[in-house]
Amino acid sequence: MAQTRKTRKHSVNPYIISGTAPTHLSNIESDFVSIRSIDPKEVSLKTALGDPLIAQGRGDIKLTLANGKTLILKDALYIPLLTVPLLSCYKLSKDIGGISVETTKTGCILRHSDGQLFSTATNHPKYGLPGLDLNNAVDIPLPDPSEPRMAYCLTVL
Repeated sequence: MAQTRKTRKHSVNPYIISGTAPTHLSNIESDFVSIRSIDPKEVSLKTALGDPLIAQGRGDIKLTLANGKTLILKDALYIPLLTVPLLSCYKLSKDIGGISVETTKTGCILRHSDGQLFSTATNHPKYGLPGLDLNNAVDIPLPDPSEPRMAYCLTVL
């Protein structure tokens, strides 16, 4: 008898929380509420393996969080070949006046500088990294423990 894989609710296109990305990065053009083309030479990004990431645009992204609040990610880069969107803790903290990230067994909690809850992020089954909890959650199969986890790393030049 075939065994059914367990699932968990998670965002369709997760914005993975990044403590190292200098700005927000996305491969989802439809998330941008404003975008302008940029010269690919304006920004130089490489993966940890040295492969170039070409930014084709810059603009603002509008996301609806799981708690119903709207989040605008200012001055984000559009990189079509990016594997998964990244939310920059550094940039978010600058834009909203401070943020703290508390890690938990299942992801992380983002708080304003005054301690008030901002949002939560749940470890994504595919990436094993916390993804911002958005309002577009669907059932995503939990990974088979024998499958390798995907990981990401970014180097900014």
